[in-house]
Amino acid sequence: MTLVNIRGGQDSGFVFLQPVVDALVYAGLVGIDVVNMSFFIDPWLYNCLDNPADSPEAQAEQRTVRVVTQRAVNFARAHRVTPIAALGNEHTDLGNPTFDDTSPDFPPGAAYPRDVNNSCITVPTETRGVISVSALGPSGYKADYSNYGIEQTDFSAPGGWFRDYFGLPQNRQPENLNLSPMPQALAEEALQDPANVPFILKDCRGSTCAFYQYLQGTSMAAPHATGVAALIVSAHGRHDPRHGRPHHVPARRRAGHDPDRQADPVPVPAELRLPRRPGPELRRDLRGNPGPQRHLRPRHRQRPDRRPPLTRRPAPPGVRSPGGVRVPALALWRLEPVGAW
Repeated sequence: MTLVNIRGGQDSGFVFLQPVVDALVYAGLVGIDVVNMSFFIDPWLYNCLDNPADSPEAQAEQRTVRVVTQRAVNFARAHRVTPIAALGNEHTDLGNPTFDDTSPDFPPGAAYPRDVNNSCITVPTETRGVISVSALGPSGYKADYSNYGIEQTDFSAPGGWFRDYFGLPQNRQPENLNLSPMPQALAEEALQDPANVPFILKDCRGSTCAFYQYLQGTSMAAPHATGVAALIVSAHGRHDPRHGRPHHVPARRRAGHDPDRQADPVPVPAELRLPRRPGPELRRDLRGNPGPQRHLRPRHRQRPDRRPPLTRRPAPPGVRSPGGVRVPALALWRLEPVGAW
């Protein structure tokens, strides 16, 4: 397997719509198999259709986030990409959200309180076709911070839980958390405070050192599920000649590509373009395309997802792995420090 870092966020920690769309389209065009999305698209935690607390401009912005992301996910899935997302860390039943006072989170200070309901969704977590993952502690129980929902939770995976094993010696131990990579500059600064020492691990090979920090979150759970999905593709996928041709070179390997930039801008395919005027097509997309949003009706009444078959895709020259499968990492971990991507 090969990890591919598709940069869809900013050093500031914000993840906005256009880079995410670019990244999903890119993943579909170059033959990525699985995409991890440990974030929600800023600036709205909940994207509503016509919340009376929102201005007309804010309503239009939230509808745009929903529609464009849905179309980007549809495009990626049509190109045999499996999108996986973190469920969120607000300890909220996403099937029955009631209040939001954190949106919009950009620009700073713009948030205002508003009532929300099940017609408001977190994107891309609740975008149709995305596999959503909640977090478990080391005991196997749901972590207290993790969002949940009968309709929204597809899988659960280890996300760490500091307060797990309540009443036992293992409660509130760093080992209850997940080790996550940490930039050296941030680690060295944090280690100046003795209180941080138990939560940062330094691993050296000769003069080269890597730093890791103990963290918890659904942003740590989703990559576990992404890895399992990639293993499934590796073991049971089929060869994809379209993306396995010897002369195929992904955009990230082309001359002049700067790895520190965000996802490469790509032409927007016709099926992703918004109509100039809202019409029946736009209204259908607000509920997902095809079919309604999954949160609008019980899971047992949903149509089964018609996912394309898994494919085995050899990596192009220069990025070949023993398993012959590329595994992307649109892994922008909201709980990690700036620069941890």
